[in-house]
Amino acid sequence: MHKTCTALHVLSALALIGVGFMFCDAPVVAGDETAVDSTAVVNAWVPIVIGLFQIGLKILELYGIKIFDFIKSPNSDDDDDSPPSPLRPVFSQPDIPFSLAIAATLCFASVSLAGQPRAVISGPSAAAAGDQIQLSAKQSIADLYRWTVTRRTAGPVRFSESPDRSELSLNSYPGVYDVTLIVANSDGIDVAQSTITVFNTSVPGPSPAPPTPVPIPEPQPQPQPVPPPTPSPEPQPAPTPTPPTPDPEPVIPDGRFAISKAVYERAKVIPLPARSVAPKMSDQLEAVSASISAGTLNGRTVLMVYDPTPILNEVAAALASTSSAYRTEWQPFADDINADVQKLWDAGKLRDDAAFATLFLEIAAGLKPVK
Repeated sequence: MHKTCTALHVLSALALIGVGFMFCDAPVVAGDETAVDSTAVVNAWVPIVIGLFQIGLKILELYGIKIFDFIKSPNSDDDDDSPPSPLRPVFSQPDIPFSLAIAATLCFASVSLAGQPRAVISGPSAAAAGDQIQLSAKQSIADLYRWTVTRRTAGPVRFSESPDRSELSLNSYPGVYDVTLIVANSDGIDVAQSTITVFNTSVPGPSPAPPTPVPIPEPQPQPQPVPPPTPSPEPQPAPTPTPPTPDPEPVIPDGRFAISKAVYERAKVIPLPARSVAPKMSDQLEAVSASISAGTLNGRTVLMVYDPTPILNEVAAALASTSSAYRTEWQPFADDINADVQKLWDAGKLRDDAAFATLFLEIAAGLKPVK
């Protein structure tokens, strides 16, 4: 009887030692170390525990004990002449069958409670500089957690994690942070992302309503004393003003295109002070004509057709710099001149640089005497 109890205790001890190694194999996780999947540890140690249990069975056989003999009860319907099982007295010891039951259950049980992983980040999306931002992954379904925090602009990124890495505490500096949570278990991995904006001051909220202006009463006019009427002086005959002598009309030559007189007549009716820029416009046109004659400003030939666009652009820029303040007053004049130039072009009279140099000199001659 003593040997039987000893053998069963050895069997139970071997099984429990194997189970103990199995659960002690997983290291304690702290800080940034990687946690070990408990399900993988159980699956790795189950064959070792079963082997230890089989060694215990061999020990029982050395003592002449069959493992299946102790499933017979003392009241079995077997032949009464059969010798009683040597383990029957053993079951009167309550701790031995309980130890065997625990050992067998632990040896053959490998239960995975994990499901499909799901990453969930809980926490604010905005904060003020200096706030401690708390993020949590406790709503996730996972065994392992890993956080990454990146800042979109240059600057420090400081954060800490809880021991099981399911929570993250971020020191907030102004900027935009991208937070990524990666979770995993024996069924796979999942990823969640969140963006947190840290403002320089407080988190912006709805703008307050503008204050209602207090109406200011209109001042009431005060009655003014009415002075006595002043006697009117006797009317004196007004002197007859001497009419100003009109300026003599300038002598303007006709020129090659006979446009100078028309330019003068149109420009002299433009009201003052807009009309006062006419001499400056004349100077600008003379300068353009001189550039053409000197060969520093030319038209161009496109597909064997003369194109005066560079010259016209230079003229437009020169006149705009002088008359831009009086654009409205000078616009009718510009429209009439454009119409005259178009007629000369259609008549084939403007087909080279020299013709345009002469044209601008005649227009300048019509603007020069305008006052």
